[in-house]
Parts: sequence; C-alpha cells; structure tokens
Amino acid sequence: MQEIRAYIKPFMLERLALTLMELPGFPGMSAMTVKGFGKERINGNQEYDPFIDKVRIETIVPDDMVDNIVQIILTVAHSGRAGDGKVYVAPINREFSIRSQSEVLN
Repeated sequence: MQEIRAYIKPFMLERLALTLMELPGFPGMSAMTVKGFGKERINGNQEYDPFIDKVRIETIVPDDMVDNIVQIILTVAHSGRAGDGKVYVAPINREFSIRSQSEVLN
C-alpha cells in the first residue's frame, strides 16, 4: 500500500476526481482546501499575501495502482503554468480499522 498526496489548483479538482472515479478498483480519496506557498511567491511587497489556495488530495492505494494514478494526476492537473502543484508517494506500513479496533491485513 502507498499513500499518494497531491497539491493541485482548486479548479482542477472536479476533473481529476471524475477521471479517478472511472478507474476500476479506485478506492477513493480525500480532498481539502489548504493554503501555502512555494517558488511562486513575490518578494518586496509588504501587503502581498504569499499564501495561495490549493487543494490537497490524499489516497491510499495498492502498489500496482500507484504509477497509473500518479500519471493521471500529472496529466489531468497540468496547466503548464507556475504553481500547478506537486505529487508525493510514500509507503504505508500499517492500517487500522477504527470500527473493529483491529489491524487491517492486506
């Protein structure tokens, strides 16, 4: 299992979600509005707010789906402009069910 976390422009969320929902076996995702900044911030203007709205998406997927989902995110969320976003992938070592209060074995 792997976690895919992506930061994308807000207007890309609906199209990305619809594309991912078409994938057989896609387990779902969470999306939340966040603010942040990176290289695109402007220096020298005291009144400028460097925080830019982004959407953070997270999904936990089987190893064999990771490359396909990352490629979809890179393709669908790409506008070619600064601040398109980032995608991160990290291993998930353990998973627990709150309802059953036990470890989920994959």
